[in-house]
Amino acid sequence: MLSKEPSLEYTDSTGIDLHQFLVNTLNSNPRDRMMLLKLEQEMVDYITSSSPFKKFPHMSSYHRMLVHRVAAYFGMEHNVDQTGKAVIINRTCSTRIPEQRFLDDLQDKGEEVQWKAILKRDNSSDDKARHQLSREDRLNKSMEEREEEYQRARDRIFKQEPAHSQEIVHKQSR
Repeated sequence: MLSKEPSLEYTDSTGIDLHQFLVNTLNSNPRDRMMLLKLEQEMVDYITSSSPFKKFPHMSSYHRMLVHRVAAYFGMEHNVDQTGKAVIINRTCSTRIPEQRFLDDLQDKGEEVQWKAILKRDNSSDDKARHQLSREDRLNKSMEEREEEYQRARDRIFKQEPAHSQEIVHKQSR
């Protein structure tokens, strides 16, 4: 069932030239590029697996459209589930793994594909100790002491004169 032959027909049911669409999308938006590269890998993994179908998680209509077009490019059957929010793909007799990978279609703009990751902040003991002390201090201080501390911090941040000296100046100007 799996065809390794390059197909001359790269259009979906709406008549979109899938190859050109994929090339344009890969080279226009970094988020879409990441999504397409991920979908390509998921399609290849599914095709080489023994699973009878693959159901993608709920996603936006735009991402569902990307899944539909990539599935069509791979020659697979693609439908939405009963909720209309998730795409289900199945192998067909024309299912294939294209010889040309999506990365091959990236135009070299002098930059490599950069994978971004969210890094965890270093949990230094200084931050924890300072946070713990400030919490204990707040619980043990009176309202006036907390207001004074707040005003000092505000003055430090905005580089203003201390509030009590402003009050003195204000009283003298009356």
